[in-house]
Amino acid sequence: MADLATAKETACRALVDMANDGLLCGDRREFSINVRGEAGDVVFHATLTFAVDESSKPHEQGGY
Repeated sequence: MADLATAKETACRALVDMANDGLLCGDRREFSINVRGEAGDVVFHATLTFAVDESSKPHEQGGY
């Protein structure tokens, strides 16, 4: 991609799309994207992590 800001925004939007498709079940998911420059080197790495920790459910601590 021509400019880094556009590449970052595109990667972040792709992570959201991946999460929408991948959060159907389970307690932990991690989604990652590497963005490479024209020479093939990694320019940056973006990761989105979703985790559920059952030990801290609100109903067990007086919530809900």
